[in-house]
Amino acid sequence: NILSDDMQKSITLCAVCQKEAEKKCSRCKTISYCSKVCQGSNWKQHKVICHINEPVPQDLSSYTCVPIEGKGEGLRSIRDIKYGEVIILEKPVMDIGKVVLKKVNPFKKLEKFPESMRESMKIQLERGLKELNDTSETTLGDVFKELSIETQKRVMKLYDCHQKQDTKSLLGIVSTNGLIQQNGNTLVFLTISKLNNSCLPNVAFEFVPPYGRIFAIKD
Repeated sequence: NILSDDMQKSITLCAVCQKEAEKKCSRCKTISYCSKVCQGSNWKQHKVICHINEPVPQDLSSYTCVPIEGKGEGLRSIRDIKYGEVIILEKPVMDIGKVVLKKVNPFKKLEKFPESMRESMKIQLERGLKELNDTSETTLGDVFKELSIETQKRVMKLYDCHQKQDTKSLLGIVSTNGLIQQNGNTLVFLTISKLNNSCLPNVAFEFVPPYGRIFAIKD
């Protein structure tokens, strides 16, 4: 199986709603569901990799990490990748409860209001955002300090699209790299986070606790 026996024993949450789940996909045995309803809602995504039963060979790595101009580091393929192939299997280094993440342009909605109102609304919005950001930074800090020193350093090397001059923030890094799940939690991966977004993706992401998985959805 893709997951080792120890990994499979760790899968106790439904892949859809994150509730406790005792049933697994009868075909691949690598993903858990709490009900047939959740399984049915996830089948379109899961069926792409359901037939796969072999792990990615360590000597057949399909990607390398390279600098991407304006985006920090990114992943680039180094060989042909087949449909359904598992490319990355990785545990998140941070699993964070519901926090308010930064947006690239939080003031964009103000453009809908009359110009005479925008300045006062911007001041109020800035004040509210600061309070939310301070709360989020505290929450993230509590999770961050539980990491090893080496992992902390690797997290802080991730790209921060919100950084001002040369100063990064933990909130900025998590906002840039975090993957928000259906239960509201945000996951941060050291490798998966380096994948670039695309309007025409050739891979998909699936999280089956405790592992995130990247697999090819086309050759």
